[in-house]
Amino acid sequence: MTFGFFIWLVATIAIIGFAWWSVRIQMLQKKAWAAFAKKYNLNFQKNRFFESPQMEGYFGDYYIRAYEGQDLDVGGRASVALLIEMELRHVMPFEIIVCPKKEQTVFKQFELPKVLHFKAEKWHSSNLVGTDDDESAKIWLIPERLEVLQKFFAVPNSRAIYVGTPNRNVLILQQADPITDPRLMQKILKRMSEVAYMLEVPDLLPDNTEETKPEATETAEGVEVIVRDNPSAETV
Repeated sequence: MTFGFFIWLVATIAIIGFAWWSVRIQMLQKKAWAAFAKKYNLNFQKNRFFESPQMEGYFGDYYIRAYEGQDLDVGGRASVALLIEMELRHVMPFEIIVCPKKEQTVFKQFELPKVLHFKAEKWHSSNLVGTDDDESAKIWLIPERLEVLQKFFAVPNSRAIYVGTPNRNVLILQQADPITDPRLMQKILKRMSEVAYMLEVPDLLPDNTEETKPEATETAEGVEVIVRDNPSAETV
């Protein structure tokens, strides 16, 4: 056996092994998602053989989508990733994006005029907050919301951002690994539901008939905020 033939044989076995592993993972993922979708009455699409499945529908009170989409970090790279989105039950009266510092490529794409730096307990001061209304953002981001967002960013093997606008209010989670266990999907969506509930403003919920505690009208105690202009935002 020549050395060249040996290298070719090893490479061929490696390619076949990787292809087999990929197919097996896809099959396990489709089986898990199908079971999860059936349990929660979600719309499920198996998709083509080498494609990831997708599903959408209501998980409790929140509309979710799970699918293979474009990587969150789209800065010059063309790649796909497993994305899970959860829509909050109301939109926001201003624009805001909150994410860890490692997602600064995505953050810059929104080009919001103000960048806020929060200092609070159970909050990483390096996290990025961009908005077009710094006064409203400072009032909305009470310590409890900062804490729950920090927990959202800490989901293992994932990348996470929150985006609130007058058109859409959504939590986005990108998973590094395939989800082949319906219990893991349930755990992730349960945590996202808890985050979504805490981020919502009761007075903005549709058809709200419950007696609710009014939102604060000033920045919460124990939270220090520094507001800066965003140099990456386009000037008009």
